[in-house]
Amino acid sequence: MPSIKLICTDIDGTLLRPDHTISPRTKRAIQEAHKRGIIVALVSGRIGKSLVKIQEELGITGPLGTLNGSLVLDEKGRSILGTSAPKGRDSSDPRMGETDRSERVCLYEHQLVRLNR
Repeated sequence: MPSIKLICTDIDGTLLRPDHTISPRTKRAIQEAHKRGIIVALVSGRIGKSLVKIQEELGITGPLGTLNGSLVLDEKGRSILGTSAPKGRDSSDPRMGETDRSERVCLYEHQLVRLNR
């Protein structure tokens, strides 16, 4: 049987209960996995800072999938994978966020979220 090397878990509605707490049973399971050397990655649409707080509550370290996968941080909060604006454009460029349809575009800069209007 293959050994487990990585557990990725969503936060809201998965790891966290409706009252935004982690059940003692879930907390013990995550801590036990971490203690056994299994990487536990928290993944969410949230910014990294809020995921770090959850890591601290759990007493674990590991990578963080933030901003709906647009930015992946290592256990020290350093970017290890992310998307960026096309060369020569950033979120201050009024064309960023333009679409052919009525889609809403989110731009992420240094864990800040900017929405087009």
